Amino acid sequence: MPVARLSLCAVSKADPKHGRWILPLVIAGLIGFTYLFVNALPPAPVTPTDTTSPAPGTTQPPVDVTTTLPPAEAAFLAAVDDLATRTAAMAEEAQAINTAWDDRTATAAETNAAFTDLSSRSDALAAEISALEVPQPATDAWAGVIGASTEFSDAAAAMLDGFANQPGSGGRLAALDQYGTAAAAMASGYDQARTAATG
Repeated sequence: MPVARLSLCAVSKADPKHGRWILPLVIAGLIGFTYLFVNALPPAPVTPTDTTSPAPGTTQPPVDVTTTLPPAEAAFLAAVDDLATRTAAMAEEAQAINTAWDDRTATAAETNAAFTDLSSRSDALAAEISALEVPQPATDAWAGVIGASTEFSDAAAAMLDGFANQPGSGGRLAALDQYGTAAAAMASGYDQARTAATG
């Protein structure tokens, strides 16, 4: 019976399939490139989370951020703003009248007419302040405004008298200072009354 002979041949250790090493190298290169690319990207903007959002399936009523004052208080505040504007304007006007006369850029007749008109409007302003309907929380502060407005009116009359009936400028200029002081006291009282009415 013939005996089969096993032929042993030397196997080459050199791998003829060079391509099987290329794929891992390509994959490693892609991973490295992706890592570098992602790290080079700017950070994504952070969107704040709205913690006030209603839960799913529920509705959230709109929030009213406006505060509505009662009509009486709103009318009072509007009147105070108007009075404050007019008071400041009249104090500036008094200074302008005196300056124009001292610089002789106005005649005696013009200055007398200007003082007369200012005194009349100061009286009317004081009467308007006394007659104003004031909300209860602001009555104490408004009492101070009424007192200052009386001094305001008296100082306007004193300026006219100092100009028309007194020699020199001392009486007129002293009355001008009194007029400005009263106007400042009225401005402070206006602010206190506003705070009291809205507080």
